[in-house]
Amino acid sequence: MKLTKIFAVALTALLATACSDDDEMTYNTQAGVVVEMESNQVTVMENQGVFSVPMKIQGERNGYITVTVECTETGANPAMANRHYYLTTDRINIADDAKTADIELRAQDFRGLDPDRTFNVTIVSVQGGEVGANKTATVTILDKGSSPVYNDLPGAYLMVYNSQNEETGVLDVENVTDVTVSRGTPDDNGGGTIVVSGILGMFQMELTYDYDTEEKYGELVFNYGIPAMVNPAPYDKIIWVTQQNGSDGVVRGKWNSTYTAVTFGDESSFFGIAVYDPTYRGMFDAIGRFTLIKPQTAE
Repeated sequence: MKLTKIFAVALTALLATACSDDDEMTYNTQAGVVVEMESNQVTVMENQGVFSVPMKIQGERNGYITVTVECTETGANPAMANRHYYLTTDRINIADDAKTADIELRAQDFRGLDPDRTFNVTIVSVQGGEVGANKTATVTILDKGSSPVYNDLPGAYLMVYNSQNEETGVLDVENVTDVTVSRGTPDDNGGGTIVVSGILGMFQMELTYDYDTEEKYGELVFNYGIPAMVNPAPYDKIIWVTQQNGSDGVVRGKWNSTYTAVTFGDESSFFGIAVYDPTYRGMFDAIGRFTLIKPQTAE
C-alpha cells in the first residue's frame, strides 16, 4: 500500500475517533484557558520520521479542550503537505490535567539533495479555551545531504552480521569483524563496483554503487551470483546467493542518517555462499542481515 494511502486510512480512523469522543467529552467552561506554541521555531531532519510540534496550555480547567491546527506553506522553498510531510490529525483533544500537548507529523525522506524546506503550523481554534499570542510555529525540514561519492567509499570498515545459532539454526547471532573496501571498476555515471574483502576471514563480496549524478545519491547493491572468492579452485565456482532466488536476487542497502553505515536485508534475510562444481554441491556458509560501518576519524 502506498504511503499516502496509509496516512489517509490512519487520518480517517483518527478523525472518526475524535468525532465519537466529542459526543462523550465534557468541555471546559472556565475562563482564562489559553493554548499556544511552546516555540515558534522547530527544526527536524528530513529522515527523522515522526516528530512533534509541542503546545502549552495555561489556566485551570474543568473539562477537555480541543485544539484545531492548520499547516500552510511558507518561505522560499515551502514544504508541501502530503509530499514533504504528513500531519497525523488536525484536531487534538487535551485532558483537563495536561499542561502540554503535541501536534504529531512525519517528515518524508527524499533521495539525494533537496533544499531545506519550511512550513507553518498554526493553532486556528480552541474549543473550551482561547488561542494564545504565540499561535504559529515555523517548521524547517533540513536536507540530510548527499551520499558519498564513489572515490570516498574505499577504506577500513566494520562488518556487523548475523551468523547461525548452533542450537536453533537461526541466523540471529551478532558478530563484528574488520573488512576492507576497495575500488572495483568505475562506470561512466559516478558509480561502479567496490569489493568487500575479509568476510568470514576468507571471502569477498562485490557490490555495485548505483549513483545518480543529478540527485547526487548512490545506493550500494548486492547482486545474486557474484563471486565469493577470487580463486574458487578446486571448485568450478563459489558464489553468493540470497533468499530471493525466485526474484532478481537484488538487495539494495539502506543508509543510516549520516551515510556512515549501510544495512543489507532484515531479520529474515539469508546471504549464502554456494559451491558449484559445475552443478550445485552445497552451501559453504551463510550470514543473515549485515551492516557495513565506516569508522569516522577526528579531524
